[in-house]
Amino acid sequence: MPYLEGLPDKVPRIVITGLGIEVPGINDLAQLTDGSVPNLADADFNPAEKLGRQGLRYKDRATKLALCSAQSALQDASLPISAGEQFSSETFGVVVSSNLGNLDTVCKVVDVVHNEGADNTSPLDMPNLSSNVIASSLAIRFGCKAINLMVCNGETSGIDALYLAANAIRSQRATRILVVGVEPSNEVVKKIMKASASNWSSRGALLHIGDGSAAVVLEDAESAAERGAFVYAEMASYSYRASNHLSQTILGANGGSDGLPELWLTPSSPPGPSSEAVSEGLELWKDTPPTCLDLTGVLGETYGALGVFQCVGACLWLRRHANAKAIATSGACWGEGTASIIIRGIDHS
Repeated sequence: MPYLEGLPDKVPRIVITGLGIEVPGINDLAQLTDGSVPNLADADFNPAEKLGRQGLRYKDRATKLALCSAQSALQDASLPISAGEQFSSETFGVVVSSNLGNLDTVCKVVDVVHNEGADNTSPLDMPNLSSNVIASSLAIRFGCKAINLMVCNGETSGIDALYLAANAIRSQRATRILVVGVEPSNEVVKKIMKASASNWSSRGALLHIGDGSAAVVLEDAESAAERGAFVYAEMASYSYRASNHLSQTILGANGGSDGLPELWLTPSSPPGPSSEAVSEGLELWKDTPPTCLDLTGVLGETYGALGVFQCVGACLWLRRHANAKAIATSGACWGEGTASIIIRGIDHS
């Protein structure tokens, strides 16, 4: 597995100790994997019910979704949800994946500048123009003072974010990192995503845009053990290829391990080349096909958030299959390359 330079002699194991999602219309984590997701169309989203009203007034939808999923993951990991009470905040970091998070705010301000002039822009919108606004908002609210990173890397962003967070812990930049993937659904996002999809397929206008956020807490295994945290799974190897050949990233992530993973969280499945790539990837398993979980079919196109949703789904499945391993793959659709990451189950017996 490729590591960053300057890693310590003893490379720590990275485990997952907290899970959280915020998808309007879904009330239970288990619904991600058990096939019981209701119709999500027009579901209400009221972040104040979970977060309280304070500090939300000028936040965009993506930031509110991210705050909700992050709080759920922190609670699941038995960690504080207030900055003043946070454990070892100096070594607690944040990595966020989102390609479209504050696009609606950016477009609104650009329209005002173009039509009315810069003097008519609202000073309340200015702080939300930075793509890093989601990551910084999480760090401020939950007291995460270590590495703070925003990943806007296309379809593979979610898996890339997990990899970058794990490497930050391995290189001792942090002992614990909150990883969040979020993509909102609004008129600006729908317009841009459907226009982009139409360049790939005549059915691009039918693309269903997902709306939600997923969060996981990654932690040094020794740190998790010291505080008696429950461990869902272990992060393992990662692979990226600047092509649509999923089989290359699957084999690259799996390395020299005996046997392919038992669970494959497949990439996004909108109209386009990804269906052919998935068929090619399945040929690797030949006579022993894996269990496949297509979260895009459940949630819609979640783009940069998909990899983090896949990590949550893998952890839920691995709780029932302790000695198994899962692989999450994203990409092979919008010409942005492909990435895969291995997640190993933990035997609690």
